[in-house]
Amino acid sequence: GEDVAFCMLSRSNGSICSVPEAVVDHPWWNDGASCYGQIMGWAQGDSLCLRTLRFKTFLSPPNWVEVIVFVTIAVAVVHVLTTVSAVHQTCVTTGPVSILLVPVCIGVELFVKICTLWTHAVSSDFIGRTQEAAVAASIHLCQEATRTLCILARGHIDCLMRRMDWYDGQRPQYVYKQQLEATYRLALFVLVSWLLMGR
Repeated sequence: GEDVAFCMLSRSNGSICSVPEAVVDHPWWNDGASCYGQIMGWAQGDSLCLRTLRFKTFLSPPNWVEVIVFVTIAVAVVHVLTTVSAVHQTCVTTGPVSILLVPVCIGVELFVKICTLWTHAVSSDFIGRTQEAAVAASIHLCQEATRTLCILARGHIDCLMRRMDWYDGQRPQYVYKQQLEATYRLALFVLVSWLLMGR
C-alpha cells in the first residue's frame, strides 16, 4: 500500500500525471501459492494508514471481527455493571450469545465471500472452484482479523469501522458498494444469530 499512499499524499500537494506507455511488472507473491504472511503484513500497514491518512477513510458498518469485539466488550460491561445477585442470570443470558457469535460470524463471512469469489475461480469443476474460493476467502478473513487486532494493539479504537478509500474519492461508487455490502453482512449476522438462538 505504500505506492498508493505515496500517490495519495502527492495528489494532496499537487497533481499526478499518468504515463499510458508505462509497463508494470508485478510477479506473483510466493510463486502464486497462498501468502498469508504477505497479506498480514499488508493489513498491518493498512491499519496504520487508517490513522495517518484519516482524511482518506470512510465509515462502514462493522465487519465480522469488529462485531465479535463489540459484543465481547458489551458482554464484559454488562457483567461489570450487574450486581452480585444478578451476575448468575447475566451469565446465563449473555454467555451463549457471546460463545455462539464467533462461529456464526466466521461462518457467515466465509459463506458470503466464497459465494462472491466462486465465479472468479479458474477451475472448471465445482469442487475445485469451491476450494479455490475457500482459500481466497480465508485470506480475506486473515487480512480483516490482522487489521483489527493491530488497531486494538495500538489502542487506535477510533479506527474501528473505518476503511481506506484507495481510490482517493475518484470512484465514490466504490465507497457506497463497500458500505452497502457491509450493511447486508451485518444484517445477515444478526439474522442467523437470532435464528440459531431460537428467537
